[in-house]
Amino acid sequence: MKKVTAQLTSDPFENMETHNTVAIYAPAIQEFPPEMMLDLIQLPLENLNQLTASYIASISKCDPKPSYCGVFALDPFIKWKDFLAQIRGAGFHRICNFPKLPAFGSEEADALLASGFSFQHELEVLVSFAEDGMDILVVCSDQNEIRLAEDVLTGLPVEFCLIADIGTN
Repeated sequence: MKKVTAQLTSDPFENMETHNTVAIYAPAIQEFPPEMMLDLIQLPLENLNQLTASYIASISKCDPKPSYCGVFALDPFIKWKDFLAQIRGAGFHRICNFPKLPAFGSEEADALLASGFSFQHELEVLVSFAEDGMDILVVCSDQNEIRLAEDVLTGLPVEFCLIADIGTN
């Protein structure tokens, strides 16, 4: 696995593949004030996958997109097969787990875990994307998640990024 830094973008054609930096297409960032965007996008304020689907429907479908398409991998309502087909149809061949759940205290984290909201589940979704031929970027909160991702995704061509290494335009 290769470690990279990432830059959020609302431009699906953004290409930042210099100096180990990649672009994450996250059109929902347009919905939030720039100074709070990274924090707000991680909160359950909107259906971010639905918003991404709407933006993807409006962009050119013929040109390959160099950025990773950010998806909320813990979405319990999405039909992944259909959404992945839409993402591919828009020209994306790369996908990542962004946004992630924000860091919570132990009580909240335990409640989320009991409901199936875990990094392990995010990894399972990403494995299914990789098995479907997508290039994967794994966004991790800390070194423990990096180690878990390395264990689960062994043998797959995967890049990873710490949430702390994601910048905004």
